[in-house]
Amino acid sequence: GAASHLTALTQEMLILRRTLATAEQDASTQRRAATEALEDARTHRGKAADAEAQAWAAEAHREQAEELRRALEGNLATVREEAERHRARATAAEQESAAYRSRLVAAEKAFERER
Repeated sequence: GAASHLTALTQEMLILRRTLATAEQDASTQRRAATEALEDARTHRGKAADAEAQAWAAEAHREQAEELRRALEGNLATVREEAERHRARATAAEQESAAYRSRLVAAEKAFERER
């Protein structure tokens, strides 16, 4: 009776030890997996933050490029207007010069007639 009871207890202890060892191993494996998952999450969070920062930088660059383009277009319009004003002044000067030339020719003819 007592010996078989002792044998049964010994077997139960062996089973419990084995079960405990398996449970501890599972817990360790799960802990390792959880740590890896946390590290992955941190890495992904870091990558996501980097990507977001890059997206903001790209947007800022796009906005700067757009402002620069608008400024250049404005400058181009100003330069065109200035060129147009010079062209108009040149045309007016040419017309004035032609008028003086014809008056000079007329005066020379009148002078020749008077002589």
